[in-house]
Amino acid sequence: RGPAKVWILLALGIAAIFVTGISGSMAALTNMLFPSETLAEGIAKDFDPNSHILLRLRILHPIFSIFTAVFLIFLSDMIRKAANKDALVSKWANVVSILVIVQIIFGGATLLLLAPIVMQLGHLLLADLIWISFVLMGASVFTAGRADQL
Repeated sequence: RGPAKVWILLALGIAAIFVTGISGSMAALTNMLFPSETLAEGIAKDFDPNSHILLRLRILHPIFSIFTAVFLIFLSDMIRKAANKDALVSKWANVVSILVIVQIIFGGATLLLLAPIVMQLGHLLLADLIWISFVLMGASVFTAGRADQL
């Protein structure tokens, strides 16, 4: 029962990360194709029924990101508590939580600064680091033999 639960939760985490990444790539493409002069103009374009479909879908990225962030933080906290002081599992669970929080802050700053390329690249780097640390967290759970305790 325990390992199956962990597999399901990790699979949900993978799916959430993928959906967030896909919506993020669409948002980045939209920012390149349809740049805005101000944040208000960009938000107005997002909700204008006459806007291009990519502009109207761009709003999904922050929504998916927030749900994914909350899920990943709760999942890593659950894994950390079940680790029973296993240093490697706790380390990667902490790394996931910290990176997710930093990513949300960085994503907000990217939005407020109208998505300059340097900020987009930093946002992408953080997304890659979250993915890597999530995979390492999941691997450490199973190599530590803690999957049955979740």
